[in-house]
Amino acid sequence: MIFYCFPVVNEKELSFFQGHFIRQLILLCVHLFFLSAAIFLRNPKDDQSLAYKILCHIAEVCVVVGCVISIFALLAKEIYLQGYNSYVQNLVNSNFDLKNKQF
Repeated sequence: MIFYCFPVVNEKELSFFQGHFIRQLILLCVHLFFLSAAIFLRNPKDDQSLAYKILCHIAEVCVVVGCVISIFALLAKEIYLQGYNSYVQNLVNSNFDLKNKQF
């Protein structure tokens, strides 16, 4: 009976991690696309047409929004995993001091 349960658990974990991996891969590919578009559409000279300038600005906004969303998603996931009270308690008890740090 014990040996029979392990393949079921492994299949569930495998399907969960595959779904998580695929989702992360798609999000990173979209982020890479917008980042590449923002870099390639930027022109050091100011002789671009209005359409290219608008596309460049849209790509840059998409990159910034994607970064902010991913940071908040990680933060929300961390709060969800720890619980709100534990998360706030860890923030209060952290001894992070930039004045005494040497880089």
